Amino acid sequence: TAKCIFQSSNINTKKVMENLTGYLNSDIEAQRAVAAASLSAMLESKKPEKPAAVTEIVGHLAAKNSDQSAIVRIFCIRGLGSLVNFGPEIVNIHADSVIKVILSGLEDNSSAEGFTNIAPVEAMKSLNRILPVIEHSRIQDDVMSFAMRLRPFFESGNPVIRATAFALFGSLAAVVEKQTVKETFVQEIHNVMVILLLHLNDENTDVSSTTRAIFKLLLPLLKSESLNNAFSYPEGVAYGRHLRLICSCLGSEYAEKIPMYLNLVIGYFRSESATLRANAALLAGNLLAQASNSANPDTVPSHVSPAVIHLLADKEPMVRLRAAEALGLM
Repeated sequence: TAKCIFQSSNINTKKVMENLTGYLNSDIEAQRAVAAASLSAMLESKKPEKPAAVTEIVGHLAAKNSDQSAIVRIFCIRGLGSLVNFGPEIVNIHADSVIKVILSGLEDNSSAEGFTNIAPVEAMKSLNRILPVIEHSRIQDDVMSFAMRLRPFFESGNPVIRATAFALFGSLAAVVEKQTVKETFVQEIHNVMVILLLHLNDENTDVSSTTRAIFKLLLPLLKSESLNNAFSYPEGVAYGRHLRLICSCLGSEYAEKIPMYLNLVIGYFRSESATLRANAALLAGNLLAQASNSANPDTVPSHVSPAVIHLLADKEPMVRLRAAEALGLM
């Protein structure tokens, strides 16, 4: 409703702003929320037109991002994400404020109206909006902060949140330019490689497609021709076959990372998701096969094989089948 009102060409935005800002510090949460929502709607409607007035609204929303009310904070994040409507120049003028608010939003664990992770989701949406227009040089020092804050959402029970987080991770990879940031981001790719490979066969097809798509953004940083070839296969290739191709590449080019991957994948043997347990068993089998062919097979964690064998007693037939398949690869 507020957005429709502000889209009117006859509205006096200056007077509206003057009236709204007085309620931002009200003791009544509903009044603060309405004021923040209205200012956010103004930016979403590309109002006001004067840069000085936009700066004033940005200042108010950035300040209220520390409000005790989750609803108020959410509208602050949404409003600053809407700066993209004013074009790259305005976004980059206020880049520091926008980045600070989004980083804070990604760490906001509060709930509102019965929903959890609502502030981080809004932060991810805002980040997704500004990444295409913000100057890459302005965000280099914050890329890793964003990337590491996304990691918990890869495991969200909500597939929309998982897909959004994966897509943003790929988008962040695309804006990395600084050499030191590239090196750190590559290490982060390896840190989340197991998660990415498991979700190539996610229960939700949108998540699977998104995970596969972001590899196209990650591969230029990894500079691996063999992995490029592995991901050139058309979508729909059997997960087991695709995993064998990918793990073969990892074994030949990143053999020193295999023990780390194995230590990470074993944690998913206890996942509540049968699909993830099954995927983890198959991934572990492929990684163990590569480790056994490496120059240093003794570096393989000794507890992985018994853990795969234990999955043969899993209550889900799919998990037992994948565990047997994994043992056949070892």
